[in-house]
Amino acid sequence: MKKAVEILKNDLKRLWLPLIIIAVYFAFLKCIFGEVCPMLIATHFPCPACGLTRASVSLIRLDPGSAWAYNPAIFLWFPLIIAALILHFGGKKLKPLVIPAIIVCLATIIIYVLRILYLLPGAPLHVLLPGY
Repeated sequence: MKKAVEILKNDLKRLWLPLIIIAVYFAFLKCIFGEVCPMLIATHFPCPACGLTRASVSLIRLDPGSAWAYNPAIFLWFPLIIAALILHFGGKKLKPLVIPAIIVCLATIIIYVLRILYLLPGAPLHVLLPGY
């Protein structure tokens, strides 16, 4: 546990500026455009990652049905992120996760295309983007 806390402290020391820049960027987009997704702002169309944050929260709340409705790819991303956290805070390299991460990225795009082709403009768009 002590090692994990030390790793987290080192990460924050090393990444504080990029984290602040990202936070300011998202705050700027939210204030100016009302959204933080560049694809949504530019095209008014959801991106492949749309709904992943809400899906994550649903999974944490043990509501897999809502998670699936927001973005089914969460069931691929969640284990990958957990594995990455375990490796990172265990002091191990993340290299073994490169191929799985590429596969999950490609699967996310495939899921996105299938949802667009077969499910939109029905309920899933409204689930992803309330108010649109």
